[in-house]
Amino acid sequence: MAAAAAALAKAAELYAKKDWAAAIDAYRGCIALDLLQTPDQKGSAYFALGYSYYELNDLKSSIECYTKVIALGSSADLYPSLNNRGKIYYERNEFGLALADWNRAIRERGNGEKQTVSLLNRADLFHAMNLPGLEISDLHTLAALTSDEKERAAINQRIETIQKTRYPRGGTIVTAEWMFATAISDADSLSEKMTEMKALHSVEMKACRDAQLACSAELTLTRTELKACSAELKAVRDAFAAVQKRMRELEKMVEAVTTDKLHPSGKGGGSSGGGGGGSSLSGSGSVSASPELIDLHPP
Repeated sequence: MAAAAAALAKAAELYAKKDWAAAIDAYRGCIALDLLQTPDQKGSAYFALGYSYYELNDLKSSIECYTKVIALGSSADLYPSLNNRGKIYYERNEFGLALADWNRAIRERGNGEKQTVSLLNRADLFHAMNLPGLEISDLHTLAALTSDEKERAAINQRIETIQKTRYPRGGTIVTAEWMFATAISDADSLSEKMTEMKALHSVEMKACRDAQLACSAELTLTRTELKACSAELKAVRDAFAAVQKRMRELEKMVEAVTTDKLHPSGKGGGSSGGGGGGSSLSGSGSVSASPELIDLHPP
C-alpha cells in the first residue's frame, strides 16, 4: 500500500509541475502495476492522463482517457471529463458530439454556479452552429448564475449585440433551433456509434480472415502429408512386388533343382554284349556308379 501511495503521489507531483510526458509515464506505470483500486483513483488517473495528452496535442489519446473516466460513472472527475471531451470535439468541429457532452455535463452539475463553464462552452458552440436563439438562452442562464458584476455585464452586452444583429424586430426561434441542434447531436452520436461498430466489424473480419488462413495452411499441410503417405504406400507396394518377383524366381530355382535330382542326365559305361535286364558289372564285380535306365520301348 505504501509503495502504491508513493507511486501515485509521484505521478500527481509530475502532473502538478506540468511535466506532461513524465506524468503520462508515471500514471501509465501505476495502471500497469494495478495500483488504482477505487473508482475515484482510477478516475483521477485517467483524467490526468487525458489532460496531459491534450497538452501534448494527442487528442485521440486524450478522448480515450476521458471516455474511461466517463465510463466509471461515479467518479468525481465525471463532470470535468465531459466538459473537456466536449471541448476537444468542438475543436475538431464535431459539434454534435460536443453538444451531447455539454448537455450531459450541465445535467450532471444540476442547477447552480458549477454549470457556468459548460454553459459558456455550449453558448459558444451555438454561436459556431449559427443558432443565436439558443446562444442567447444559455447566456441568459449564465448571467443569472454569475455572481461577478463585470462578467454579468459582459454577458448582457453580448446578448444585446446578438439581439440587435440577428433579431432586430425582437423575438427568437429557440424551439426550432433546439430541435435542429438536437438532430445534429443525435446524428453525430449515431455516426460515432457506427464508426465504433465498423471498427468492431473490421476486427471480427480480420479474425475470420486469420482463421481462414490458418485453415488453409492446415489443409495445405494435410495435403502434403497425404502426398507423402501416398509416396510411402507406393514404395511399400513396389517393395512387395519385388519380393513377390524374387519369390517366384526362387520357386523356379527350387523346381529346377528338384527336377535335376529326379531325372539326372549323367552318362555311365555301357555293358559289353547284349545282356538281359540286369545291371552291367565291372571286371571287379562292383556296381556301376551311374546305372543306366532300361528302355521299355526299344526301337
